[in-house]
Amino acid sequence: MKPVGDRLPYDLVFDVEGTLVKIQVKYAWFDEASLNYAVDNRRTKTNRRQMLREAYKPADFNFALVYIENLDLFYIFPIDILF
Repeated sequence: MKPVGDRLPYDLVFDVEGTLVKIQVKYAWFDEASLNYAVDNRRTKTNRRQMLREAYKPADFNFALVYIENLDLFYIFPIDILF
């Protein structure tokens, strides 16, 4: 699974009883140096000439859905855990 962005700070939106819940989908990889799984918590914007990265803001999304491919697991984190 690879999310494809649309220049928005979130990948999915769910309507939960009239409240829109924004989800950012992230991929985690195993970092040998720390012996932990890592996730890039920055937005990546690209145009034809350059790639720009910036930190997410608390209002960008409500939850991060983090996928660990080699374990075939998803974790759900509320935005406040990332800040």
